[in-house]
Amino acid sequence: MKMRLPLMFATMLALLTVGMATRAQSVDEAIQNLKYQKFRTAKTELQQYLATHPKDDRAYYYLGLADLGLDLVDSARQDFQQGLQVAPGSPLNTVGMARLDILNGKYDEAKAKIQQAFDASKGRDFEVMRAILEATALSPKADNQYAISLFLQMKNDRKNRKYTLTADDYVALADAQMQLPGGTGDAATNYQNAFYADPKDAQAYDKYADVLLSAHAYDNALEFFHKAIEANPNYPPAYLHLYEYYRLRDLDSAEKYINTYMQLADDKVNAQVNLVDLLYTQGVLQHDSTKYQQAIDKANEIMNQVNDVTQTRLYKLIAVSELALGHADQAKKYMDTYFSRNPDPRYAKFDYQTYAQILMKLNQDSLANVYFAKAIEADTTKDLNALRSIAEELRKQDNFRGASLYYKKILDIADGQASVADYFWYGFSLIYGSEPDSAVAVFKEMAQKFPEKPNQRTAYFYWGQALMLKDTASTGPVGLAIQPLEKYLSLVDTINAENQNQVTRVYYYLAASYLDQNNYDKATSYADKLAAYNPQMASQIYSQIAVNYLHAKNREGATTYAQKALKLNPNDSVSQQILDYYKKLDEYNARLKEYEKRKKESGG
Repeated sequence: MKMRLPLMFATMLALLTVGMATRAQSVDEAIQNLKYQKFRTAKTELQQYLATHPKDDRAYYYLGLADLGLDLVDSARQDFQQGLQVAPGSPLNTVGMARLDILNGKYDEAKAKIQQAFDASKGRDFEVMRAILEATALSPKADNQYAISLFLQMKNDRKNRKYTLTADDYVALADAQMQLPGGTGDAATNYQNAFYADPKDAQAYDKYADVLLSAHAYDNALEFFHKAIEANPNYPPAYLHLYEYYRLRDLDSAEKYINTYMQLADDKVNAQVNLVDLLYTQGVLQHDSTKYQQAIDKANEIMNQVNDVTQTRLYKLIAVSELALGHADQAKKYMDTYFSRNPDPRYAKFDYQTYAQILMKLNQDSLANVYFAKAIEADTTKDLNALRSIAEELRKQDNFRGASLYYKKILDIADGQASVADYFWYGFSLIYGSEPDSAVAVFKEMAQKFPEKPNQRTAYFYWGQALMLKDTASTGPVGLAIQPLEKYLSLVDTINAENQNQVTRVYYYLAASYLDQNNYDKATSYADKLAAYNPQMASQIYSQIAVNYLHAKNREGATTYAQKALKLNPNDSVSQQILDYYKKLDEYNARLKEYEKRKKESGG
């Protein structure tokens, strides 16, 4: 017996080792498919594995992740709960429940569960630590800094010093860092550390490429998307990301990559949403309206075959296709349905912009501007050129209030990079959006920030235009804009024909304003200058001065200005009537004088 014990022990150990290896291989293969976003495949593998290993709490956790990837939240909850039933206090499944809390916005409850999971693993299980980092990376509102501090605590624990960080560890850490303000640089470093740790880790290259893409380092981003494919040609997300990159740049490349993605994806039906997106994009880039209808038809064809999340996306694709066809009422109907289905908040900016554009087509500009404001609030980008493009498009559609919202956003985030054009178009949009007080403030600031003479000239002119809006039409100009417009005249070349329209308008306004203030000398000086550009308008000023003198019984003034007006405009009936009045008055007085004389001579 003593001779056989070692042999029996060895045999049992070998059997146990084979069993553990089978377990590890099956679950780890599923984990690999989760990384590849092949959620159906991973779910099938885990269900088959659990049929023979129903007590494996680790498998239930990853089954929950597979169900979440398939948007089966209730199933995922059951998976995590089952894992906690077979292994009470299971750290991984506790993190799974925390993940659900984060998705539901229950961040404090999630943090408590994360601490519970960390304590249960005694700070020794890096798989649990990865799960914690991945969970908090779901939202910037989750306490990512806290999760990272737990990671550093673990890494620096002397009992863990023999542990070598894996590519998956670095990726999980980088994902959490991406949610921190200013964390992109650290995240990029750790994505690099990931593919240095494992040069065959396609996910690391793919995520690093995404960081480069967000920084507009397009050539470098493309290089690393291709490195992801070189590391593993069967990694689907890289092909999807290349499709997304090329879809508005090169339709042939986009079509090639989306076809490859669909061959590799394990959810063929839901993946067809990308075909709808491609048809819509072809319509945009090829100016082919038939593609929009094809997109709508394809979306309706698969609508009842796909999951809820894909259906939600299809409603938006139908809406934008209907809008492109000019069917704004239909587009609104589908966007209303889309909003009712709790769409992904990551796309809120585009969604609000789209809805606002639909409302504009329906002549509901006021409500449209509410949604443009929502889009701006949801927009975390600092891409000034992208914001300028939207603002310019709104100006072209005469939605100046909407445009002004975007120019305000530009100035708010520009951090000293705002151009003189940004200030000008912001103020311009405010003027035409009937917000003169705000426009005045913008052009004042423009005059302060840009001392170059052409910029000063423009700023003072439009500053004046904004104030002119406040002069009521019923009473005529009252002089609110005198100061900035006189400053403008000191800067402008009044002889240059290019400035003639502006100068004419300014001279007339100043002359009319001083006339309203009964400052006839000033009014006359500007009317005299105005006469060189527009005699008709100058004659109106002279004529009104003549009327005022007439009412003041100042014959000399009335006659002088009536004659000046008629000299410029012989058809000025008011001035002619004034001269005729004095002529008739003279004739009347002469007759009266003659009458008195004869009366006296006759002794009457």
